[in-house]
Amino acid sequence: MKTLLVNPWSLQKFNVIIIPNVSLGYLAAALQNKGHEVEILDCVKSKIDAATFEKYIAQNQFQLIGFSLFTPYMGAVKQYSQAVKRINKDIITIVGGPHAVLEPIETLEILQDIDFSFLGEAENGLCQLIDILQCDHKSGYFDKLSVVDNLVWRNKENSIVCNPRVIIEDLDSLAYPAWNLMNPNSYPLAPIGIFSRKKKIAPIIATRGCPYPCSFCAAGKMSGKKIRIRSAENIIGEIQFLIDNYQVEEINIIDDNFTKNRKLVEDFCNSLIDNNLNISWSCPNGIRLDTLDAELLMLMEESGCYSFGIGIEFGTKKMLDHVQKCLTLETIKEKVSLIKRTTKIRITGFFILGHPNETIEDIESTINFACELELDRANFFNFSPFPGTDDYEDLIKSGKAYDSCYDSLFINNVIYTPENISRETLVRLQKKAFRRFFMRPKILWNILREIRSFSQFKVLCIKVLRLFFVPELL
Repeated sequence: MKTLLVNPWSLQKFNVIIIPNVSLGYLAAALQNKGHEVEILDCVKSKIDAATFEKYIAQNQFQLIGFSLFTPYMGAVKQYSQAVKRINKDIITIVGGPHAVLEPIETLEILQDIDFSFLGEAENGLCQLIDILQCDHKSGYFDKLSVVDNLVWRNKENSIVCNPRVIIEDLDSLAYPAWNLMNPNSYPLAPIGIFSRKKKIAPIIATRGCPYPCSFCAAGKMSGKKIRIRSAENIIGEIQFLIDNYQVEEINIIDDNFTKNRKLVEDFCNSLIDNNLNISWSCPNGIRLDTLDAELLMLMEESGCYSFGIGIEFGTKKMLDHVQKCLTLETIKEKVSLIKRTTKIRITGFFILGHPNETIEDIESTINFACELELDRANFFNFSPFPGTDDYEDLIKSGKAYDSCYDSLFINNVIYTPENISRETLVRLQKKAFRRFFMRPKILWNILREIRSFSQFKVLCIKVLRLFFVPELL
């Protein structure tokens, strides 16, 4: 079956990061192994809106089109899928991804032109579904859909049915992502953040799952509470493939919890060293501070790790306890100091401003805490009540849900403000946080020292201009 997998472009036209969609790459690889013809269309990278997308579909003969669905892309996927059905109602349309997992029934209720959805991993289920669609006419396949892993579908009565969720335990059983369909060298320099150590970069996923109960995050609900890991041999095999075929020099590990399994990290680092791969690597999505010690940190650095993010979130015990972060202020200080004493690894701290239970004093404490820590970078995100999180559910139950559409719900946009804090005040506090942190001589000097190209200088200038002159968006 000729299939197109689509990474849509938000109606808001924002592009915080532009990297290969590894999840689509895994789906494409699974389909290729079954003999299907597959393409991946990255609308973010190519700036393809719904109108341009419709022209692209009209010029091709796809039988199935699948969309990656994050919450801020709901409006875009609605327009894209409408375009597909205008061209040919017989084209099968599918969505998968975080929003489809967290709001499976609502997703199909809103997206009337989507035929199927997946509420979990789809590498196996999508192949099962295509086998059924190819063998049975539409009027006869209803009885077989109930066996498709993680499928969400409409039955003969047009009621939405969610199949039981199935988790892929053996991640090594999956084929490497279809890198031939998403050449990493066609993506921007330093796609995550401003600076990278090398020029040719590719993202990889080493683990799936998150056991932590943080109320502002739904990672555990999306990928399961149990952490599943690829073997170090399997990960190194993919890296070697990327080096051999695309001359990749740097790896971004984009997991939620890469360092949770200590043996995996040790095996991975030792394999990089033993195989003399000579690559740089980082964890831009962040790692848990309480998984680190001096021995592990030094091994990570020896193997090529030069940067990672850490989720600190708040600068008060009250807020850390409330969101169930399972970290203390003392642990944060101790571990950040440890990293700086034992390595030269660059640290980026992630913070949240504007949680429903925060006061202005709490936010000021978070800003002060960020500036006290030995961090190289900091990012101050706006609180975003994403569907599926405990915080979102609490807002719904209390009748204090935000009044906005999904398309505006992204972490650099102020879409929600706590009681007694105006939007203007929250924007001012966010700008204050950035200015206080980055306008210190030591931080500025270290940033300037890392500039290696005009492209990096250009990205830096854009961020500075937004920080000082754009009131709505950072």
